Amino acid sequence: MKYLVDTHILLWSFLDTNKLPKNICSILLDENNEIYYSPINLWEISIKYGLKKLYLNGGTLDDFFEELDNSYYLCKRIDNIDIITNYLFTIKTHLLDF
Repeated sequence: MKYLVDTHILLWSFLDTNKLPKNICSILLDENNEIYYSPINLWEISIKYGLKKLYLNGGTLDDFFEELDNSYYLCKRIDNIDIITNYLFTIKTHLLDF
């Protein structure tokens, strides 16, 4: 199954797995699932980090992005049609099937 994570889930899965509900951990760790993030997640993380509202456990933004690039997470390309439809509004603090 394919899942798209929101920014909280993305950050928690790298920085504080104790914040993840067990059912979401199971989904993330299931090798049969494809786990996606969007460029919007990266944009939000960059803004929060730049405003000093996000702490990356002593690492830098570059460190986080490099770790993400080396992970099993996949980047979901966002097209204009995604932006102008309700598609993006369905992304919540939980993993959603897409």
